Amino acid sequence: MPALPFDPVAILSDLRSAGFPEPEIQAVRNTPPMWEQLTRFHAQGGCIQTIPADFSAANGHPSAISFYVPEDPAQRTHSRYSSLAHELGHALFYPEQWNAMDSFDSAEAYARSREMGEAHAWLNQYTLCLEKVGGRSELYFPLAIENEDDFGIRTRDVFGEIAHRKLAGEDDAQILEHLATLNANMFPSGMGEGNHKTYGQCNRWDYFLAHGDGSLLEDFQRQLQRGPTPDEQKVLVKQGLLDGAQAVLALEPGRLEQMLAALSRGSTTA
Repeated sequence: MPALPFDPVAILSDLRSAGFPEPEIQAVRNTPPMWEQLTRFHAQGGCIQTIPADFSAANGHPSAISFYVPEDPAQRTHSRYSSLAHELGHALFYPEQWNAMDSFDSAEAYARSREMGEAHAWLNQYTLCLEKVGGRSELYFPLAIENEDDFGIRTRDVFGEIAHRKLAGEDDAQILEHLATLNANMFPSGMGEGNHKTYGQCNRWDYFLAHGDGSLLEDFQRQLQRGPTPDEQKVLVKQGLLDGAQAVLALEPGRLEQMLAALSRGSTTA
């Protein structure tokens, strides 16, 4: 049998350093598909790294999965099997999510790559949690999701929707498309005071700032003597008013006020 290109003991030690409780470590080691993914991640040069912090979080990249670990064990909410399953989804699948913004021809393509990356992470998390050996399978995953057609918000159980679609006979490609749409309409954490944009709106706005023709921002500055507020950015993206002829509509008298009023009501009927 050929020698393994990694040390299993060292992998488990890294998880302990990242704050994983012993039952979670054993679940990682004893669940074959989870262990296969984790060892594959290490074999391709990835590592688990611990970052001391006053908050709990995790992120995954092909080269490293990072856990932000507070001193208090009770606060280490991301040092868990399910978080590792999610971040392995980012690290191992859909490499387009890591392409630079400049490699995309449109805001939609750029944003969709990020949304599909999250879709793969969610589906991998669901799949590995379903396979989890020992302990509770974490198969309830509620998230606040903005409606596609208005500004209303509903709590959606992402794992429940995956299960429902699998029972309905959808394949993974169909489920991933659905999950990408959910991600486009969910709210990221840590975006700053007053920023209520969803992931999709943030990504599309960022692309517009980097690659738009600038005319809309110039019009704002000329007419209002300022740039658009975060809420204005949100409604501009959602209403498709960033570029070209559509952008002219954004600054028609009363238009912004109507859209912001719709946002406050949770509706786009204005």
